[in-house]
Amino acid sequence: MRNTVAALAFVSLLAAGLAWADALQQPVSLRYKPVIGETQTSAIVAKLTDLQMNGMSLGINGQVEGTVKLTVTKVDAETGNCTVRGEFEMSKAEFAGQPREPKPVAPAEVTYSPLGEIVRIKRADPPADTGLGALTTGGLPLDGIALMAMTVGLPEDAVAPSAEWKQQGEQDLPILGKARLETTTKLLKIDGPRATLESQSHADVPAFEMENPLLEGTMKVEGAKFALEKVQRQFDVSRSVVTHAKGGLKIELTADMGLGAPTPIAAIGEFQLAPKKQPQTDAEQAEGGEADQQGQPPADQTDGGQPAPEVPGEQASRPGVTLGPLAASASYREGTVTLALGADGARATLPGSLSRYKPYLSAARASCAVSAGISGPGAGNLALSGKLQAGPVALDRTVEVNIRDLVLAVSASVGRLLRQQAATQ
Repeated sequence: MRNTVAALAFVSLLAAGLAWADALQQPVSLRYKPVIGETQTSAIVAKLTDLQMNGMSLGINGQVEGTVKLTVTKVDAETGNCTVRGEFEMSKAEFAGQPREPKPVAPAEVTYSPLGEIVRIKRADPPADTGLGALTTGGLPLDGIALMAMTVGLPEDAVAPSAEWKQQGEQDLPILGKARLETTTKLLKIDGPRATLESQSHADVPAFEMENPLLEGTMKVEGAKFALEKVQRQFDVSRSVVTHAKGGLKIELTADMGLGAPTPIAAIGEFQLAPKKQPQTDAEQAEGGEADQQGQPPADQTDGGQPAPEVPGEQASRPGVTLGPLAASASYREGTVTLALGADGARATLPGSLSRYKPYLSAARASCAVSAGISGPGAGNLALSGKLQAGPVALDRTVEVNIRDLVLAVSASVGRLLRQQAATQ
C-alpha cells in the first residue's frame, strides 16, 4: 500500500513538472499594452571603454551614471500607440580619469507602437550634449542610451523560447535622429511574467553637423554607424516595460575636426540598467556614512572645494602644494623617491576676452613624474612618466631605466674600446 501511494505521488509530481515545463515552451504574444500612469524608475551606468582615432586606441575611457524615470502619459485607443515621458538625471560623470560636472538632461516624450517601434520623439529643449559633445561628461549620451536600453522590438506573431525575428526600417532614434535601423531579436526564455530577450541592432545615420569638441564651431559628420551588441533585456509582459538591460555599443563616424583631413573615430562602450534601489532608512544612512568615514578619508579640496589636479605617483600620495592650475607632490616609499607635477586647464583663470577659450582649456590636462630608487631592491632604477590630454586626444608614456645597469654597460663598453686601442698599438 505504501509503495502504491509513493508511486502515485511520484507520478503526480512528474506530471506537474512536465505540464509546467510545457507551459514555459508555449508561444506567447509580446506587446506594449501599458496603462496610463504606469511608472518605472531605473538606475543606469554607461561606460566608455575605448576611444579610437584612425584605428588607434587613445587610451581614454569614461563613465556616466544616473537615473531615468518613465511615465505613461497617453494611450491611443485606435492605434494602440503609447506616449511615455522620460525624465533623466545625471548623478556622476568621469572622463579620462577625471571627474566631470554632471549636466542637466532635457526630458523627452517618446511614442511607441505596440510592437516597440519608436514612432516619434519630442524634447522640451534641445539635448545639452549630442554625439562627441558628450565626451565632456563621461563620453556617452545618458538619455539616448537609456531610451535605447528600455526599447525593444517585439514580434507580430506569438513566439516560444528560441524563436528569432528581424525588424528593419527608418525610425526616429534617440540622439541620432532619423536613421535606418536593423534589429535581430531572440527570445531566450520565459519565467512567469518576465521574458528574456537578446538583440543585435545596427543603424546607418545620414550626414549631419555637430559641435566640434576640439575647435570652435561645428564639424560635418559622415558615414556614421551605430550598433547595439548582445543586448539582453528583461521585458515584464504584465506591465509592458523593460526592467533590466545590459549590453555593448559602438559608434563609428568620419568627421572633419579641423586636423587637415576627415578623421575616422570610433567610440566603444557598454551599459547596464536595473530598477533603482529604494532609499536607505536614516539608520542605514548613518551606519553607511560612519563606515565611509572610517574606511576612506575625504579627497583633498582646494580653491573653493574643487579637487586638486591629478599628479602621478604612489597610490597613497596627496598633492603637497597647489597653486591655481598647478600641483606638486613628493613622496617616499620603500627606498624610492617620487616627484610629481600636474596641471589642470579647468582650474585656470583667463582674463578679459580670453575667457571665451575657457571651454577648450578645461579639457586640457598634463602631468609628469620622476621616480628614483635610492635604496633597497629598486636602487638605481629611474622612471619617467608623462600624460597629456586635450579633448578626446591623450598621450600616455612611461620610460624606465636602471641606472646601475646603464653605468655598468657603459663602463664595459669603454673598457672594451680601451683594450682594443691598446691591442692595436
